Amino acid sequence: MTLTALSGPVLAACSGRRSPTLTPVLSCGVDLVEVARFEREVARRGAGLIEELFSSAELAWCRRRRRAAEGYAMAYAAKEALFKALGTGKVGRMAWRDVAIAGLRAPRSRR
Repeated sequence: MTLTALSGPVLAACSGRRSPTLTPVLSCGVDLVEVARFEREVARRGAGLIEELFSSAELAWCRRRRRAAEGYAMAYAAKEALFKALGTGKVGRMAWRDVAIAGLRAPRSRR
């Protein structure tokens, strides 16, 4: 993943929405998603969940993987971590597709 410095408020750059009450904060967010749990949630809520969460580029990247669910879980965790880093939370301020994860790569295995 690549994080690029932005010249304006981070929230406005990510969502296209401006809020005079939010100030840009540089922070760190971390999130882990269990692949099996994500698979169960998709099975429960249907394929529409995938379409709601991910951009077409993210969908294409995940579908090229041997196990698409791993890609979905990684991209979902990255978006959750961004929402935490922004300090805004997702509810009411940003939609899942307001954020796109670029430069997705599979984690390297340790040898």
